[in-house]
Amino acid sequence: MKILKALLGAAFYIVLFVYWPRLTLTNVPSDILGPLGPVENILMTSTVVGIVLALLFVIKTLTAKQNPLNLVVLVVSELVGFYVFLFFISFGNPINFGRVEKAIPIGPGVTVKFDFRIFVQLTLVVLVFRVAVGILEFYNVRCKSATGNITK
Repeated sequence: MKILKALLGAAFYIVLFVYWPRLTLTNVPSDILGPLGPVENILMTSTVVGIVLALLFVIKTLTAKQNPLNLVVLVVSELVGFYVFLFFISFGNPINFGRVEKAIPIGPGVTVKFDFRIFVQLTLVVLVFRVAVGILEFYNVRCKSATGNITK
């Protein structure tokens, strides 16, 4: 049953992050996606994220809760989610951390500036909180399993 759950979850991530973006972005004009960069950049990022999340889901589903690998998977999946957020909020350039300047070809020298750093900071706080809660839950499960109070 666990294997079926792992395979279905992995298939969900593959469809959501690999198949669906390819199907959708091939039908969208490239001038609409201009601020996010080339379509190939979006598709490559989406594909890598989808494969990584699918693998992480399979590992998390098939390992016991008290296994340290489960904690590593939690932290890595939170970091991948943060990267995806940064990628889209920074218009395809996550290194900007939410601050984006884009030239608009409407008039002479028109530049639009977006500053989403407050959202990045809030998301970072949520990330730290979720990782801390995951670590505490991991040690709680581990302590219970060491004393024999938990079963698989």
